[in-house]
Order: sequence, then C-alpha cells, then structure tokens
Amino acid sequence: MPFLNSLLRPSLACFCLWSATVAAEPLVEWSGRAIAEAEALRNTELRRGSKRINELAIEPTLRLNAHIRRDAALSGFVETELSREIERETGETPQKANKLSLNQAYVTLKPDTAWAQTRVRLGRWQLRDEREWLFDENIDGLLLEATRGRWSVQALGGRVNHWQRDLLDSSTKGNPVNTTAVLARYRLDKDWQLGTYAVAQRDLSTDRDRLLHLGLRSHADPDKRLRHWLEVATVRGREEGESLRGHALDAGGTYVFHKAALRPRLTLGYAWGSGDGNASDGRRRHYRQSGLQSNEADFGGLTKYQVYGVALNPELRNLHILTAGVGLNLAPQLTLDMVYHRYTQHHLATLTRRSTELNPDTDILSTRRLGSGLDVVLGWRPRRDIKLEAAVGWFDPSARFRNGSSAQAQQSSSAYAAWVELGLGF
Repeated sequence: MPFLNSLLRPSLACFCLWSATVAAEPLVEWSGRAIAEAEALRNTELRRGSKRINELAIEPTLRLNAHIRRDAALSGFVETELSREIERETGETPQKANKLSLNQAYVTLKPDTAWAQTRVRLGRWQLRDEREWLFDENIDGLLLEATRGRWSVQALGGRVNHWQRDLLDSSTKGNPVNTTAVLARYRLDKDWQLGTYAVAQRDLSTDRDRLLHLGLRSHADPDKRLRHWLEVATVRGREEGESLRGHALDAGGTYVFHKAALRPRLTLGYAWGSGDGNASDGRRRHYRQSGLQSNEADFGGLTKYQVYGVALNPELRNLHILTAGVGLNLAPQLTLDMVYHRYTQHHLATLTRRSTELNPDTDILSTRRLGSGLDVVLGWRPRRDIKLEAAVGWFDPSARFRNGSSAQAQQSSSAYAAWVELGLGF
C-alpha cells in the first residue's frame, strides 16, 4: 500500500532515532509482564467414539513495554513479545515455534488546538472498541482522535500486519486489506455513551470483497445496578463478487444487586445476525462481522471472555443467540460467572469452520437449532500486578449433528473448551 509506505517508513525511522536520543535524558518508562497461557478444545468435529479431534496450545510469553516521554506533546510507545508457541492436534506432529512479535510501535502527537483535545498516532497501534465487536487488532496506519465536551471522534486508516508481525517469520505479513473508519461517541454521563460508526474495507488481493459496516450503539458500564449494551448494524458491499446486504442486532443488560451479599449479577442478552434464505440468486443477505473482532467482554466480572460462547465462539452470522447468566463476587478480587447460550440459525444452512471454532463431522440439516452452550468464567486479581483468568465452555449439539449421514447414525457428542491465563507484571 503506497500511502502507508510513504507515511510510515520515514516516520518509524525518525522515531527510532528520536527515541534513542530521548532515552539518554532518561525519559523512558519501562514495564513488563510474564504471561503463561494455555487453551484446549476437545472434540472439534463433534464426533462420538474414539476418533475425536482435540487441540491444545500452550504459549509462555514475556512482554516488554516502553513509554517514551509519556505525557509530552510528542511521545512514543513500543510493545514487544518473546514467546514460545506449542500446538498439538490429535494425530498430528506437535508444532513448536519461537516468536518475537512487534505488537505496537508508534509515535503520538498532541497538537495544541483551541477547538478540541486532539491526538494523532502513526505506526502500529492497538484498536479496540466497545465489547470488541468491531475491532480487536493491531493496525499499521494513522489514527486521529479528537474530543470536545461530550463528543469524541476517531478516524483511522491502515492495514493489519502491513509489515510482518513476527520479526522471526517473514510470512506473518497480513493480506492487503485496506481499512478506513470513523467512530463518533457522545457521552450522556460518566458511565453511558451513545455512538455511531462507518467502517470500510477493501481486499486488494482479489478486489472481490468490498464491505461497508454502518451502525448505531449504546453502552453503559456503571459499577452499580444496570449495565447495558446495544448494537444495531448493517453491512453493504460485495463478498466474493456477489452483492452483500445484511443486518445485525445485539442487545442486553446486566443488573447488579450491589447491596446484597456476594453482589450477585443477572444478565440477559439477545444477538441476531441475518442469514441468506436463497443462496442461488446472486445476492447475499447474511450479516458478517468485520473479521477484526474478538467478541470479548465481561458481564461485570474481572475476566473478559468470548461472550457468544467459549466452545462454539461463533461469528454473528445467520444466528440467533439467547444468553442468560449469573455472576457472583466471591471475594473483593475474585469473581465467578456462569452463562448459558441457546443457538438457532436464522435460515437453515451448513455450519462452516469459518464462522465457528468447531467443524462438525456430519450435519444432516434437519433443524435450525444448533444446540446450547454453558460457560464458567473465573477472575482473580489479588494485586494490581497479578491476575488469573480462566474459562471453561461446553457446547451440546442438537440432533442435526451426527456421526454419519445414515438415519441410524448416532447423535454427535459435546465439545469442550478451556483456557487459562496467568499474568505477573513487573
């Protein structure tokens, strides 16, 4: 992408020279974190019997951060990670790799303007939105942020991994997908904000995918009583050369009984992503998310997790998801959440690996109901620099998933997922 090369390469070179100069002052603040993370997914193909496919990933990581002139008009930030990744899958040779990742490296300019507080960021930076519903990625490009009164606006342009992410592996460059976006927010009070956005994406590798996401949103995250979220979205454009037009809704709330023992929390939510009832007319009516999302948030506990289900972890596409949960504060710094999900397709269609973590062995397409899920989530933060997060998820498939295509084939068995992360700051 020529405009990124022209902007970022000279800027990063100047940044390296400038950061080396200011480091001698010294005006660099260092911090780090040691992370041990493990993830497991069992029975990924929803089989019954001995031929189940299980996956396991273990990744110890050392993360180092450097803030350079943190509060100055011109500042910088660098985040790197050294990790050892070990992946195992049933019947396959374990894959092991050392990684040296450049997660973030940017300069920030805070121009002195009378009309608004502004900030310009150039380089590789992390972008996350509310509930990580649109973005949870590191972008190579330009970010402009402006705040005036109750209003704030973000405008950005760039790519994911325009340069290689892993400095030891040149294949970790991303696909040439340009992303531009404008996100505006209006704060009603300190806890509640309204927002709107437009996100445009264009895949230059084939020029067959051009997407425009438009949406309205509302989020409130008070510590007491009612928290809520609302996403109303539409996507327009072309996908694999065909016209695309889809819609989505995600709404819910968590009520906290803050005066009761253990501060119980009750959550109820509903999410819908449109599906396509006619796959042969050359038009696609399903909703699809940006591809940069993680759908991770919390329902008042100390741990963020996959709010559409830890085991199935679907994209919001051709789905109805009903969610109900209860949470408890077992101690001031210890939370437990139990969350139930019920999954139903909008239109009957094959469940693809692209849209979920699972790849069913046989789908006889007998019902729109996919199944149910249950998640148990734990969060513990005894100190500011120590955290333990863990989640266990279960997916119970409906009768449409079988061990074979015959009428006598047994119904598929459940799938299980679990992950745990321990972080120690220094």
